Amino acid sequence: MAGDGTENKRLAKEQHRIHDIWWSPSSDAILVALEIEQARNQLENWIVAIGGKSTKRWRTSRWAKGWRHWDVNGAKVNEPRNRLMEALPEGTKWPVWSPDGKQILFYTAGKICVAAVENGSFTKYRNLSPYSGWDAAWSPDGSRIAFVGRDSAGRDTSEIFLLDVETGNMRQITPSPHGYLDLHWR
Repeated sequence: MAGDGTENKRLAKEQHRIHDIWWSPSSDAILVALEIEQARNQLENWIVAIGGKSTKRWRTSRWAKGWRHWDVNGAKVNEPRNRLMEALPEGTKWPVWSPDGKQILFYTAGKICVAAVENGSFTKYRNLSPYSGWDAAWSPDGSRIAFVGRDSAGRDTSEIFLLDVETGNMRQITPSPHGYLDLHWR
């Protein structure tokens, strides 16, 4: 749909639940992780052209949990190698690839971590957050990460924080009792 809510059009049908959506860098298609109403292999990845004319589907639930990602040009979807997935801590799901496709953002034990990926292998791994966090999102240039987490006193609130990927410097940018979910950069 357009930014004002007009021109809305349904692109995917027969889905039970949508887990995540990733725009292609060229903005002409989306990669969707969803569940279908089927007894086995419920998780799938679909590529859907914005014109709605073409759809590609993968039924590999192991990779449907966020492991597929667009290449830098948005021309195709990269499939990770098994060793890359196995190198991350157990239980890691829904990784978020950096805009340039060279780093991966993920959570382990509630901590926000980043790993550099080169030729299908990790070259650098860092735990960036002193607090538990969730709903992390890369800035468009890949230099910062916004995430939702508990405040510095550990109170049961959710605040928005910014992390500098290179230095690890972090700052809280919201001082409110509101809850925040599903962050996106503009």
